[in-house]
Amino acid sequence: MTRRGKDRPAAHTRWTGAASGSNPASTTSTRQKAETAVRFRRPSKFFQDAMSQAGIHLRLLGMSNLLPLDGGIPLILDGAVVGAIGVSGMQSEQDAQVAQAGADALR
Repeated sequence: MTRRGKDRPAAHTRWTGAASGSNPASTTSTRQKAETAVRFRRPSKFFQDAMSQAGIHLRLLGMSNLLPLDGGIPLILDGAVVGAIGVSGMQSEQDAQVAQAGADALR
């Protein structure tokens, strides 16, 4: 993911990888998790947690620009989101652990 300006996240994919034999749907959700983290400047888990509260939070299901599943981690440099890592293919909690490990490795 790249960034266009301080207040205008671009959310353009720079690199996508997939393990041999992985489900093609995982590639799509990987991208969507990263885009969610960039666009909203927070981990995609924020929206997963909101959905678990039900009620008014269920309106998130109507938004086409986010994926409310854990596994999208924003990359922050000097207080600005400069990209994101999205991981999919395991349980969402495991996806988030791998994404966070990738983000930590870039520090």
